[in-house]
Amino acid sequence: MKKILLAGLSALSFMAMTEVANAQELSTNISTSVTLTENVKLTQNVTLDNKAKLIINDGSKVTIDLNGFNLTQSSDNYAIDNKGELEIIDSTKKGMIKCTSNRSSCIRNYKSMTIKDISVNSVFTSVKNEENSYLTITNSNLTSTGNITGTVMNYGDTEINGGIITATGNGSVAIFNLTYENFSSKTEVRGSTLKAPKAVETYYDDGSSAPAATVKNEVKITGGVIDAESTFNIREVPTSDGGKMVSDLRIGGEIEAPVAALKYIVAGSAVTINSEITGNITIPEGVEIAELADENQVLVENEDGTYSAKQRADYSKLLELLESLEDIDESLYTEESLQKFAEVIISVGEEVEEMGPLSIDDQDKIDALVKKIEDAHKELVKVDSADKTDDTIKEVPNTYDGIMLYVVIGIISLGTLGFAIKKKLFQ
Repeated sequence: MKKILLAGLSALSFMAMTEVANAQELSTNISTSVTLTENVKLTQNVTLDNKAKLIINDGSKVTIDLNGFNLTQSSDNYAIDNKGELEIIDSTKKGMIKCTSNRSSCIRNYKSMTIKDISVNSVFTSVKNEENSYLTITNSNLTSTGNITGTVMNYGDTEINGGIITATGNGSVAIFNLTYENFSSKTEVRGSTLKAPKAVETYYDDGSSAPAATVKNEVKITGGVIDAESTFNIREVPTSDGGKMVSDLRIGGEIEAPVAALKYIVAGSAVTINSEITGNITIPEGVEIAELADENQVLVENEDGTYSAKQRADYSKLLELLESLEDIDESLYTEESLQKFAEVIISVGEEVEEMGPLSIDDQDKIDALVKKIEDAHKELVKVDSADKTDDTIKEVPNTYDGIMLYVVIGIISLGTLGFAIKKKLFQ
């Protein structure tokens, strides 16, 4: 079923070496498949046609350096078909592997492949990693432009570090993780950007039988960016023992992602939501929402534990007031009135911390804090107007230095409060 259903989807992988000797020359136009047994460093653009491809057989260990040139497959076949140990690099980071077929994957790996610092542009799948095979992609930009295809198709074990994985066609997916027969598959993505209609899709590619209960389909994404328009298609498949194989997608770290990703975010993660929030959303326990796509919105918890996005309250008057008081000259006021004023400033900071981000529905709470500070400021007593004969003024229970320290703490809290407010506006 696999060869019929997804015959063309392929994979790509390359690794880096410091210097590659040009041991095996490639001509400009290749019409018959070439078996590589030695390292290759391109010295010109190379075009494959008539279904010719570059082959690395089992037992061979080869490095291909694009060296700033292009390797183009112009017919319906893989450009590179690896069954050995292959690393593909571009020492200049200016070359590209191009495949024009809308039926065949661009690069296929059947054993061990590493890709580093290259670009791949394919109509169909850029890289296909077969079952029980190992693929590492580092700092590379892979793009598939066809409809209903996957840029990276994995049946084995794939690791992607950095770079950009792009799929532009209708119904296409950046990471297509599949299991076949009783082979498990796993894709790990770290710090990469995924740009596609679907960021991740999982599938069991053998309709003739059910997988064993031990078969796993796993995708783990840590950090990076998932495009705001992306969705996910994570499937459940009945197993041979009557149970279900549930594909496991886990997203974590400091990541920018759409609302659709939230259900897969793990505890301890910090998420910047880059898509529009409509309706109510659920935030997994232990997940921090660092920022929203719209900085003029805040998340407000509803009675049922879900959250909705609302216009944030207007903090501008409070922030302007705090800024105007930062340079207050405490020498002009009595110690006791300064102490009381400092206590108010500190209490306002504590209230802001306790309230968290507020929406426009709670604007009255912000306005009340502004009035509280303004009233406290009016109560400051100037030294030259203090009634020094008032017997009701008791001895201040702190030393002069202690009072001034307390006041300084209060004044410093103005800046801290402003920072806290600005930080909380965008949570």
